[in-house]
Amino acid sequence: MSNSCQGFVCLVLLLATVLSGQTTGLNETVETVDCLNGATGELLMSEFLTGVSATATFVKVSDCSSKLTFTTIRPGLCTARPRTNVAAEVVGTPSPKTPIVSFLDAGPAIIVRGPGREVRIPRVVNGPATTYSLSELRQFTSGVTPLPGAELVRSGRFTVSAEGGRDIAAFQGEWDFVPLQMTRPVSGSQASVQTPPAIEWSGGDSVPGPMDVRLAITTRDGRQAFDIICRLPDGRAGSFTVPTETWSQIPAAFLTGSVATVSLLASAPLVNLSVPELDKGLRVGIVQSTGAVIALSPPPTFP
Repeated sequence: MSNSCQGFVCLVLLLATVLSGQTTGLNETVETVDCLNGATGELLMSEFLTGVSATATFVKVSDCSSKLTFTTIRPGLCTARPRTNVAAEVVGTPSPKTPIVSFLDAGPAIIVRGPGREVRIPRVVNGPATTYSLSELRQFTSGVTPLPGAELVRSGRFTVSAEGGRDIAAFQGEWDFVPLQMTRPVSGSQASVQTPPAIEWSGGDSVPGPMDVRLAITTRDGRQAFDIICRLPDGRAGSFTVPTETWSQIPAAFLTGSVATVSLLASAPLVNLSVPELDKGLRVGIVQSTGAVIALSPPPTFP
């Protein structure tokens, strides 16, 4: 079935190639992207404390000439601002000429087998759109402790397969993965609000593309929040410290003591697997997030 690409569907479903970039403000850049015609698939998975989610879409795009622009942090730099602002947002819209998107059927489910477990991502039909979606909430024994169970996202080899459907025959592909893991700081530790904490992690080789280091800082009463976001070119460095000039922008209200949620956010490399019916291939990736909550103690006072 065919359908005109609309709004967010354009942004998610169409493969984009960066054409140009220009500076829009300190530490930010405006990029222009263009979609590509052809048949493609994308499978994205994530696993957080609350559970597992996964989506897969197979589409054929034709008559595509849409362009859009968006603002993003320049790799290697940081931005600091109150929570009321957004670090990156779409500032442009596709051109009036919308492409034609045909959703492709690969069978009743997409099956992902990891080192720890297997998940089935069932087919979801909504009008002309055929997609695959899974949202699996983890059960908890208490407020923050999940019940024991095998994790999906762990180091090892992954396999994705489909039984085949109306448009795509049965296929199978595999890739290797090492998860990202923060090793410093650890939750419950303390750091001085005067000095940015040292941040270290393992598994950075699985992130050859951009990775965000985020510090969400809140006052102890929870009434004010301040965000620091730094975009690294990749995760392979294994360590990072927020530059002093960025850290010094923290408002005075936070200097009497605050709480910081330190996190790393990255998408594992989008491995491109070969599927005969998809001339652009099947892009597979795992969205990763790892972090810690620490206390930022106020500077010492002297009589």
